Amino acid sequence: MELRLASPSPALVRALARLSWREERDGAEPIDALRYAAWSLAEWRDFNAPWDKRDFNRDASLETLLQKAESTLDLRNRCSRSRDILHEGLRPLAEFLERVQRARTAGRFDANIVESEILRLPRDLQWLKPGTGKYGESVSREAVAASWGELKTAILAFGRYADADLAAHLRDEFVGGGGPPSAAEKAGRPTRLHGLAAVRPRTGAS
Repeated sequence: MELRLASPSPALVRALARLSWREERDGAEPIDALRYAAWSLAEWRDFNAPWDKRDFNRDASLETLLQKAESTLDLRNRCSRSRDILHEGLRPLAEFLERVQRARTAGRFDANIVESEILRLPRDLQWLKPGTGKYGESVSREAVAASWGELKTAILAFGRYADADLAAHLRDEFVGGGGPPSAAEKAGRPTRLHGLAAVRPRTGAS
């Protein structure tokens, strides 16, 4: 593991970006979650045929998702009252897109980080309240809530494809390693990366 981290592959860099937010949130060590996921994937080492890497263009799909997010933000920003509960509830979306724009402007856009952050939005907005009453002059409250609902569905669909894609690459990266994970690693709280071990992309074998 340490040797791989010294010169990480694109798949490993992508996986670490997925885990960095968890370290910031609760102090957990991302390398433990990565090692646990690696050994879970290694349980499939007896299936020698490579896992299929389906036709999934992560970067293009991410850009499409960002455009959809911008459309939702545009509706959100038409609110007549800045302290409206729905307007305030969608603040994480606004802040996320602001970070994306700043990164683009600075020439530091990182698709791995953006992927990690956009996949967190459904969790960050899980308690979103639509509120009641008039929302804005040119948009209804129902339209804003529906736009977020469609975006959330699109994010979750993107996440399923992205997870399978990353799992296939990590499987190639880690299958064939050494001993099992420690008890501490096994006892670690689940993360989205742990969930990759449950993804079973098709193998080339029938």
